[in-house]
Amino acid sequence: RHGDGGADGPMRRDRASKLLLVTLGFAALMLFRERLWAYSLFTSAVLARPMSVLGCRAHVGELAERVAQLPLATRERCRAIYRVTVRESVMVISPSFAPKMVRWTIRDGQSEADALQSARRQTAVVVTELVHGHEAHFNPLRASKPVAFKHAEGASPAFDEIASSAGPTCDFCSPAEQTGAESWGRIEGRSSLTAANAFRADGVHGLLVFARHDPLTITLDELADGLDVIERWLRRSEAEARTRAPASGAWWPLVWWNGLHRSSASQIHAHAQMVLSPTPPGRTSAYARAQAGYSSARGSDFFADLAAVHVGLGLGVRVGAAHVLASLTPHVPAGEILVVGDDGAPLGALAAPLHVALRALIDGHGCRSFSLVLQLPPIDAPRAA
Repeated sequence: RHGDGGADGPMRRDRASKLLLVTLGFAALMLFRERLWAYSLFTSAVLARPMSVLGCRAHVGELAERVAQLPLATRERCRAIYRVTVRESVMVISPSFAPKMVRWTIRDGQSEADALQSARRQTAVVVTELVHGHEAHFNPLRASKPVAFKHAEGASPAFDEIASSAGPTCDFCSPAEQTGAESWGRIEGRSSLTAANAFRADGVHGLLVFARHDPLTITLDELADGLDVIERWLRRSEAEARTRAPASGAWWPLVWWNGLHRSSASQIHAHAQMVLSPTPPGRTSAYARAQAGYSSARGSDFFADLAAVHVGLGLGVRVGAAHVLASLTPHVPAGEILVVGDDGAPLGALAAPLHVALRALIDGHGCRSFSLVLQLPPIDAPRAA
């Protein structure tokens, strides 16, 4: 282990930051605030159902009814954050088209006549997030639509490709020899190692390279170790950045992990990326103002209310130091999972809920590609003694 200098203890953070950010490049929802993180994790699996990805029992078709049945305080929180609209439509299905619609949409135990009637009269649920202006449209029947590009039955080709890509031809399988290092060295954990990104997107841009090649099989211990190494890299990188710009103010971290090709990953080997910038990323300021307005009007915290609403609707579970939520307004058709951590929870404490979310996608819904985005609060400039 080397290059692990810098101040000890937790990173200094801006106590005023309560932010939500949407990055449009891959439509990742990221929530964050002072020592309260939320992560966006979404699947590229075509048929994944956003509302059931955590094994929650709520059904999107029942959403309006569930909102009406919430306890008064939770119902008021829900209506302050969301507007739920139910819209119905009628379609004419010709006799020649009817057999296909029945074949696509019929459920176990359902008669063909009932399946055809459900196809003729469909219900869409539109959820509008009022604080930031996000919106999502749901129709449970859309999970039955035919997909032209679905792999044939049997083992996914991705598995063979992952296995065959490991070894001498993979630079990340030998990161100490085949990747660059920062000027100050590397941070090494039990099962991960940092590297300098060879193709920089910012002035401070690093990599976390897991020892495990396959991103779909990262264990809880490996994820916890990776989060610890990332936080140590951010501390050291911030300290080094201030030696070059001692008068600089806060530095803003951004971390993301794209797993396999459909999430825009350029390498199969499991790896995350870290950027540290002297300016806030993207739309941070606009979202901070929106959340401040919510808190001022409601007298309550946006993230606490968000978690309470999802849990009340059966769309969230408690895992360790965080709530894991199936987002009501996902930014991709296959859905998003938000992991909202408790105030004061260290980064490593969120390994368990993040791992639960990953396994729900990979094991529960056959996800073969994912993106995880982590936005931390800014790191303050050190105060004069």
